Amino acid sequence: MLVLDYPSLGGKAEERVTALIEGYRAFLAGESHPALLHSNRDLLECEAEGIVLVGLERLLLDLSGLPLARWLRTHAFRLETLLQPGPRPSSPRFVEEP
Repeated sequence: MLVLDYPSLGGKAEERVTALIEGYRAFLAGESHPALLHSNRDLLECEAEGIVLVGLERLLLDLSGLPLARWLRTHAFRLETLLQPGPRPSSPRFVEEP
């Protein structure tokens, strides 16, 4: 079981969330990352069968304070607009060059 101490990953919400994502990605790839210094990775004798996140409430507070939900809704709206069939709005300032 991989145990990761979330509050130790940084001083600011952005730093902690980014370190969590990048550290977990590195863990899955078998690579090293500074976030994994705040885990028991070196004590694992085999592949982790799960993960325990110490400080989950801090993560939830960080996520509620960051504009991630708004960004995800905006991103989804943009993708939906791109995938929608039919004519797209155009701007006189946008000119496609051949």
